[in-house]
Amino acid sequence: MADEFIEGLVITVGLVEGLKDRSFEIVEKPRYVDTTDFKDKTKTKRKLITKIKFADGILVDYYPNGKAQDKIMSRVGYKLANWVGFKGKFIVKDVIIGGVEKKGVYIE
Repeated sequence: MADEFIEGLVITVGLVEGLKDRSFEIVEKPRYVDTTDFKDKTKTKRKLITKIKFADGILVDYYPNGKAQDKIMSRVGYKLANWVGFKGKFIVKDVIIGGVEKKGVYIE
């Protein structure tokens, strides 16, 4: 059944809000990739990426931010190989960024 879904999706508020079950599992060892900086397209940034699977089988590319990394590391440690098998649940909550209220995706 999992191969019925599009792979390579990225976590968004809309994706998470549309899920009945927001539980997930990390299914691939995280790795670092160089990506174009969002604010300055002439620069690159190293970002951590991993693949997660939701309860309904959807596979998604996940770029955990610093807070998410801290949450995962507090449970399974700093060795990236140990992240495989980590189970969590996403929540959507309102946050204020730069004085503007926005929704964000966080690990519960």
